[in-house]
Amino acid sequence: MNFVRIILSGDLSIYTKLEILKQKAMAFTIKLLNIFKKPQAVESPIKQPGSGIGTFNYKGFIFYYNNHGIRADLLKSGNWSYDQEIASSIIAELTKSSAPVFLDIGAHAGFITLNILEKVPSAQVFAFEPGILQSSLFEKTIKANNLNDKVILYREALGRETGITSFICQESPDVDWSMNNGFLDTGRGKGKQKRVEVKVQTVDKWWKEAGQPKVSVVKMDTEGAELWILQGGTEFLSACKPAIFLEINPLNLHVYPYGARDILVWLDNHNYCVETLGGVRVVPDNLKRILKDNEFFVARPNAGHE
Repeated sequence: MNFVRIILSGDLSIYTKLEILKQKAMAFTIKLLNIFKKPQAVESPIKQPGSGIGTFNYKGFIFYYNNHGIRADLLKSGNWSYDQEIASSIIAELTKSSAPVFLDIGAHAGFITLNILEKVPSAQVFAFEPGILQSSLFEKTIKANNLNDKVILYREALGRETGITSFICQESPDVDWSMNNGFLDTGRGKGKQKRVEVKVQTVDKWWKEAGQPKVSVVKMDTEGAELWILQGGTEFLSACKPAIFLEINPLNLHVYPYGARDILVWLDNHNYCVETLGGVRVVPDNLKRILKDNEFFVARPNAGHE
């Protein structure tokens, strides 16, 4: 049982261990129930679009997913809480704006975006996802729900400079976790992976070419590349001053030329303060302790810099 060995290891935070254990156990239970469950008629049958890819109703949208992955089972059962907890915090922030604009960096297959559009249908979304499978699924979801005017998807990466670079993509059947999709190999991926060439641009370049939209909220979940992306968006941050929801996870950062403290210091130098999603202020002195139980944070402009 690989996941048992993961849980017993000392490399993961308590939060991550419990989350993985809960999700694996829930997925296993769901699979057992499905084995013994009598076949039932589907109320609204939707065509399954090909090997390994399916659709189901998620947050009122037709959602394309990888039906080999654990996350799909949890989503369909309503027991996937991680993305929804983050989405709830983002939604609360977006509702403060009369014209909400959301920048989803590391959008995956659209989990967070769909949560937001369900609760804040007036939101405009700009989404970046370079992962081959994830961006393909998200693109199908956008088209199936006629969301082209609400969601603009860029199948490319963001970084500190523009150009073409190699990007790791998982080829495992459980690819929808995307734990190792990124510029560098964090060692968290399972199964086969491959490197592909992707286009990279900076947030500043994108923002100017997009007409300088007044972005209210940014979400960043990029498997360790968060600081590089911030460094490529200084003009954007200075002008828009958005709230930034971002992952800070040492399990990803250990292969990058910076750590969690560097991200904290950079944000402080650019007039941002960092908190846990529960509202606890994060500073260098308590960072190590807080990282044991948290991996997603929110950075907001300091008072006087909003």
